[in-house]
Amino acid sequence: MFKTNNLTAKLVLLQTAIIVISNWLVTYKFSVFGNPLTYAVFTLPMMFVATDLTVRLIGKSLAQSVVLMSVIPGMILTAAVLYALGSPATVIYRITLASGVANCIPILADIYVFQWVRQKYQQWWVAPATSGIVTTIIMTYLFYLTAFAGGANQFMSDNWHLVATNQIMGKIVMNLLVLLPAYGLLLNYLQRKIAHNEAMA
Repeated sequence: MFKTNNLTAKLVLLQTAIIVISNWLVTYKFSVFGNPLTYAVFTLPMMFVATDLTVRLIGKSLAQSVVLMSVIPGMILTAAVLYALGSPATVIYRITLASGVANCIPILADIYVFQWVRQKYQQWWVAPATSGIVTTIIMTYLFYLTAFAGGANQFMSDNWHLVATNQIMGKIVMNLLVLLPAYGLLLNYLQRKIAHNEAMA
């Protein structure tokens, strides 16, 4: 059986790493058919996969602890990375604050949505697909509103809702087409590993 403390520590490190990398990538923009996006569209959906796997592996209560334990280190490291990159103080403050708000409330909501759907439907893919869509919408709008609305970056201040909507669409597509199948493979591997370790105990 997995040692809970060891697994919890690894999950906290994973969640923290995703937070920091995503907050760094959100400062870089690109366009798809004229629609503005940030590179965080490729990393943030991984957080939902990590969260949902955490619920399955160690339960809802410990999953909540993992989320809460990763938020503060994620905010501190985000501020440090942005400072090292020479970002203005206002940008550092707003993105760090947005990180805390957007990674705490929606991810905790994701845990509840995932668990509720999981109890209603037996198919492994229904819960992560549903919770991923719901949480993506809440998290993205919260983050971009807090980080950019009325901020110094004129483009992001004027278009935060547009960028957020584009991010949501990109994240949902990536989640359903790429990360959900990866989730299924990883879940199957971890469940077999747990069963093997229990049989050997």
